[in-house]
Amino acid sequence: MAKWVKKLTPDIWEKHQYANSKKGWTEKEDGVEKTIVVKDTCIFMNSPEFSGGQGCALHKLALVNGAKTLESKPDVCWQLPIRRSYETREFEDDTEAQVIVIEEFKRKNWGDGGHTMDWYCSSDSDAHTATEPVYVSEKDTLIELIGKKAYEVLKEHCDNRVALLKTIKKLPGRKAKEVLLSLNPHPADRFI
Repeated sequence: MAKWVKKLTPDIWEKHQYANSKKGWTEKEDGVEKTIVVKDTCIFMNSPEFSGGQGCALHKLALVNGAKTLESKPDVCWQLPIRRSYETREFEDDTEAQVIVIEEFKRKNWGDGGHTMDWYCSSDSDAHTATEPVYVSEKDTLIELIGKKAYEVLKEHCDNRVALLKTIKKLPGRKAKEVLLSLNPHPADRFI
């Protein structure tokens, strides 16, 4: 990240002047380095009033440079709206396996303080209106999180589900709703 922060300029980054202070742009919290908070937000978050544009300065910088945002942003930030966690599964034969779980990042996943954060990016149904599914638009993120081979398996399953949903859309209204409910759709699904 440090090499990207050095590339930030005042026209892209509203809080540029804070990074040049003695404090810098990081601090330790519970023994872990994190970005500092300035005016109740991450030092890299530009306000709606900023002439260079609202949102993450590191995100914008990556886009301006034709790079992937996962190259420029902190781990927790580039992974959003996706969350990766690990579970240990026990089987009947007394063996165990570690499983990577990929899910939507929600308030509860953030831990203490998550309930006070604005999770518009994943919790509001208006955030689920993209022209392509998340597994397509977040391909790079998913490959970084689970690897290319696992992504190809995920993509195949998701492609099949999308095709099934297109078929269901052609069913009469009540029948389509019944079939969709049996598929456990996302709460923001527009079909219901």
